[in-house]
Amino acid sequence: MLAISDALALTLMELKGVSKMDYGLRHHGGYLGRAARTDNA
Repeated sequence: MLAISDALALTLMELKGVSKMDYGLRHHGGYLGRAARTDNA
């Protein structure tokens, strides 16, 4: 079920035009947000 919900979320994000940078800005506190931002060195 988790894999299905992840696939659905990614598909919807892609259809709505959410970029990797947009994702990083909105989820700034967690690992995924840090990994999505380009300003992490």
